[in-house]
Amino acid sequence: MFPIKKNTNRFVEKKSKSQKPKNRTSEGRKQLGNVRVIQRNLVYIVGLPLNLADEDLLQRDEYFGQYGKVLKVSISRTAAGTIQQCANNTCSVYITYSKENEAVRCIQYVHGFVLEGRSLRACFGTTKYCHAWLRNVPCSNSDCLYLHDIGSQEDSFTKDEIISAYTR
Repeated sequence: MFPIKKNTNRFVEKKSKSQKPKNRTSEGRKQLGNVRVIQRNLVYIVGLPLNLADEDLLQRDEYFGQYGKVLKVSISRTAAGTIQQCANNTCSVYITYSKENEAVRCIQYVHGFVLEGRSLRACFGTTKYCHAWLRNVPCSNSDCLYLHDIGSQEDSFTKDEIISAYTR
């Protein structure tokens, strides 16, 4: 687990009177830039057939809407905006539910489900901290899906910790 501390600097230099004191909050927040936090109302699904890659379709009751109130569906896309293709003509998708228990229900039913001959994999999604919040400035994006508060320690990991967990 990645321990989140308010002041991560172990060695603090004594500042001369001419130095301007830095904002401790923004310094501590900068340390969280490479941290990912499990978002327990977010489901990440891999292996979805490309012919189903439609946000409006996927939030319907016939698909992921049957597990709870879907707040947002986001298909993984490239920087150019095209759907990011995975192996076997599949894609990945993030489903944001209104409650954690809805996301849990989705994961329980979807993980391992075979759809059009492809096995789906589902787990909680992760998110990162808002860039504005990390700089201790107000976030101007009303639709920002990134974190604006400290996440729980047990759900927080560095990118390196996540990668090493998958390569063991």
